[in-house]
Amino acid sequence: MAIPFKRLFTILITIAAVLQGCSETTIDCSTVLCVGDSPIRLELIENGTNLLADPTYTEADFSISGDVGTEVTIFLSRGLQGNTEALLEISDSSWQPGNGTFSLSLPGDRSIDFSTVFGETTGECCGGALTVEQLQSQQVPVSSNAGYFTLTLD
Repeated sequence: MAIPFKRLFTILITIAAVLQGCSETTIDCSTVLCVGDSPIRLELIENGTNLLADPTYTEADFSISGDVGTEVTIFLSRGLQGNTEALLEISDSSWQPGNGTFSLSLPGDRSIDFSTVFGETTGECCGGALTVEQLQSQQVPVSSNAGYFTLTLD
């Protein structure tokens, strides 16, 4: 018993439509929560303790110069849970992927020069957020941790 041409054609079109629908890999970006640009997060260790955990220091005790624009902000985060007690967060909305050089002024008329490599996230929904890929200093040892960099001052 032969299948009529119209019916065979309809069956083939239906199968092709189903297969086309299965190969489609669209992502609904409206359900994705994206992370914003990452600041430079620093832990400052001096004599074995986190200098930033000292409550006598405020954001006003620190300043940054170098590749910064007019929108630079410094925020001191204390009481953190995890591997560190406090971090200095430096951000600037004008930063772009590439290299940056900075000088961080510390209490006691000290400063630390460092350089960074900024990267960018990729992805269909959340691409384009700035990330800090590397941080180096010729003055002090730097170690990379999960989400921040430790500068050892002594």
